Amino acid sequence: MRDANGQTVVTLLNAPGKQYTMGHTTPGRFDQAGTSSDDEGFTSFERKFTRNTLGLRDSVTLGPLAMSYAFDAYNGLRTTTTLPNNSTRNDQYTTNNESYNWTYTDTAINPLYRRSERFDLVGRIMSEQMGYPYPGYATNYQLNRQMAYDTLGHLSQIAVSYQTCMAWPGSNPDSLSADQGFRDLCSPAPIFTESYAYAPAWLPIFEMP
Repeated sequence: MRDANGQTVVTLLNAPGKQYTMGHTTPGRFDQAGTSSDDEGFTSFERKFTRNTLGLRDSVTLGPLAMSYAFDAYNGLRTTTTLPNNSTRNDQYTTNNESYNWTYTDTAINPLYRRSERFDLVGRIMSEQMGYPYPGYATNYQLNRQMAYDTLGHLSQIAVSYQTCMAWPGSNPDSLSADQGFRDLCSPAPIFTESYAYAPAWLPIFEMP
């Protein structure tokens, strides 16, 4: 239901008498903040967000935490995310609008969570390089996954490795392609592989007696 201010009010069934309120903005007014709040009897929070002139959400506030976003004006791709600690995540895209590289300005977070990817010309991910998820090793190692596909386009194998050459977009050696993204030239030896097989589509998974 809506209250006198036009906000949607939801009564929580598992908490009688408690409500969740969802605010609404004027249609077409992307500069207005939409507000949602929850009161479950002990704590309450308020969530607000605004949209830019493209209709894309460019800020979110949840209680004391706030995030904001910047977009490419040409195609609406998100290029920068400002995090609650005021550091940023920066995204780069191929000419096919695939996010192939994202990094963080926070020097403690970046070695752990940065990522680079490469795609084939039909948009399938071919390789993925990630920060090493252990702080004591993240500055010297990175994880890598190489994907292979069968003749029908199904994912057939993932080879997982870790490496120390620390090649990332913009470093040496590396290889960048405007339409495919980042290709690591370290040639890592896999530490294990995962293989996948698929039954023909016409075969039943089970048969009824």
